[in-house]
Amino acid sequence: METTMQQFLNSSSSAWFAAAAVLAAALFGIPLFFISRRHEKKRSSGSLLLPPPEIPGLPLLGNLLQLKEKKPFKAFTKWAEEYGPIYSIKTGANKMVVLNSADVAKEAMVTKYSSISTRKLSKALMVLTGGKTMVAVSDYNDFYKNAKRNLLNSTLGGNALKRHRVHRDALIDGVSERFRVHAGGGHASEPVDFRGVFQSELFGLSMKQAVGEDVESVHVEELGRTASRDEIFRILVEDQMEGAIEVDWRDFFPYLRWIPNKGFTDKIHRVHRNTMAVMKALVERHKQRFATGVEMNKSYLQHLLFEADFAPSEEQVRMLVWESIIEASDTTFVTTEWAMYELSKHPQIQ
Repeated sequence: METTMQQFLNSSSSAWFAAAAVLAAALFGIPLFFISRRHEKKRSSGSLLLPPPEIPGLPLLGNLLQLKEKKPFKAFTKWAEEYGPIYSIKTGANKMVVLNSADVAKEAMVTKYSSISTRKLSKALMVLTGGKTMVAVSDYNDFYKNAKRNLLNSTLGGNALKRHRVHRDALIDGVSERFRVHAGGGHASEPVDFRGVFQSELFGLSMKQAVGEDVESVHVEELGRTASRDEIFRILVEDQMEGAIEVDWRDFFPYLRWIPNKGFTDKIHRVHRNTMAVMKALVERHKQRFATGVEMNKSYLQHLLFEADFAPSEEQVRMLVWESIIEASDTTFVTTEWAMYELSKHPQIQ
C-alpha cells in the first residue's frame, strides 16, 4: 500500500504547484486559498491596513522555485509557522496573498469580503472548465447561484441523497465483494489494489448519479468510434486531471503572453474537445432513451434537461454534468485512498 501511495505522489511531482494548488482549491477543497491582491488596502476613511509579510524570493521568479518540490504544502506550513497564517508570495509577475488557515479563509472570503472570492484560474483551467462553467470554479454571479441551487436539489441535498442511497449501497456492496474475492481467491497474501477498486466503483456511482446509468460504452461521433467504459473514464477524468496541472509559463509572466506556446495550447484544447464530445454523446444517449420510454434512474442530467428552474445552454448542461462526474470520481476517490493509507500506518486504529 505504501508503494502504491509513493507511486501516486511521484506521478504528480513534475507539475508546478502554481497550477496544482489552483486545481486542488477548486476541486479538492484543501484549505489553501489564493486571492489576487487587486483590492485596495483601505479599511475606512484614510486608515491603511498593514501589508502581510512577504516571503523572500528571487528577482523575476519570486517564490516559484520554492514551490516546485514534490510536497509543496510543506513550504506553506513552514512559512505559516514563521510568518503567521497570512502572508504574500510572488509567482513570477503575480503577487498573491496566502491564507493558510481555514478560519482565516472563511473570515476573508465569506464573513467579510465575499467579493474577493472570485477565482483566478490558470490558462489550462480556464479552457478545461469552459470559462468557469462549473459550480466549483464559477464567480459569484447568477449562473453560480442557479447552478448551485439545482445541484443541491437534484444531487447533493437531503432528499436527493436519500434518493441516491441505493447507488451508494450498491457501491459498498461492490467494494466489499471485490475485497472478499481477493481474500478468498488465493490472493490473501498479495497487496490490495485499493486504487483500482475505489476508482472503478466510484466512477460507476458518479455515472449513475450524473446520467442515470453506469454506461459500458457509447458511440462518440466526433471521435469516429465507440468509446468503452475505460476510455470514457480516461477522457472524462484522467486526461482532465493531467491537463489541469499543465503549466503555461505565460500565466506567471502575462506581459509575455504574446509569445506562442503551441504544444500547451494544442494539448489543452484537445482534452477539452474530447471531453465535450463524450459528454455530448452521453447527453444524446439519455435523450434518446428517455424519448423511447426506457425506465431510467433519476439523474442530474435529467433534472437539468427537464426540471431545472433556469435554462442552461447545451454547453452548460454538458459542463455541469461532467463536473459532477469528475468530482465524485476523483475527489472522493483521493480522500478514500488517503484514508486507507493512514489506516495502514496505524494498526491500533484498525
